Amino acid sequence: MNNIGSDAFSNCTNLASAQFDGDAPSIGSQVFDNTQVSYTIVGAANAASYGGDGATYGGLVVVDYSEIATSSYIYTQSEYDAVVAERRC
Repeated sequence: MNNIGSDAFSNCTNLASAQFDGDAPSIGSQVFDNTQVSYTIVGAANAASYGGDGATYGGLVVVDYSEIATSSYIYTQSEYDAVVAERRC
């Protein structure tokens, strides 16, 4: 997919996550409005095309998973949620 139209997932109230593989597709407005999605996880190799770790893409916070988990320490869910909440500010 290389394009997500405006309002594509808007009002899909059960939609809880969004994950993209590859480079960022072009995205319309209000794509994730009124959903449960607040962030998207992307791979390090493609994070820059989404604006980079902590950026906003389609109203979602971009989380580069290589910036979250390391081989020496894996964050708990509550720690992960705190990082995402912090980046939304």
